[in-house]
Amino acid sequence: MPRIEQRRREPTNDLLSNMVNEEVDGEGRFSTAELLAIIDQVLLAGHETTTNLIGNEMLVLLRDPALMARCRVCRSTAPTWLCRCGPPLAGIPRCLSNPRVLTPRAPTCVST
Repeated sequence: MPRIEQRRREPTNDLLSNMVNEEVDGEGRFSTAELLAIIDQVLLAGHETTTNLIGNEMLVLLRDPALMARCRVCRSTAPTWLCRCGPPLAGIPRCLSNPRVLTPRAPTCVST
């Protein structure tokens, strides 16, 4: 693992350098095997959530051509609203802290 060894010798200002050189609960640094497992999880989690968010957003827009047309006109509001259309990870429910009745709403265009 040349990159891990390089970051141990010459840390830079990035996540890998922080992970490689961090002391864990007074037990020293992570081993290379531990680092590889953590890095694998971080990469997969980032990839899966991004892929699922984009897929959920596209599905919503493809099912509703009028909404897609509105989003094309007002691009500043669409991404924020569309991210709320579905969870980024399957099997992780969304829970409300207060009981509410939720109704889907199309984004409103706000001039800036």
